[in-house]
Amino acid sequence: MEDEAVLSATTKHAETAPRVFSACAGALVCGAAGSLKGKRAAAHWASVQFLTCHGAAVGERLVADGKLVPAAG
Repeated sequence: MEDEAVLSATTKHAETAPRVFSACAGALVCGAAGSLKGKRAAAHWASVQFLTCHGAAVGERLVADGKLVPAAG
């Protein structure tokens, strides 16, 4: 989650994609890229506590918040 190339690519794609899906701990990559601020999100049960570190509200196992659709693993 500190790889600037991955975070930059994630941010770029999140800005232009009609939908952004993540599964399991992939939501943390979206969070590190800044895509979760003010959104509801889901992640694997062992990493869900880190979602709030990225400004996200913890949701259910599957969340659709705007074009963001994260799912727990």
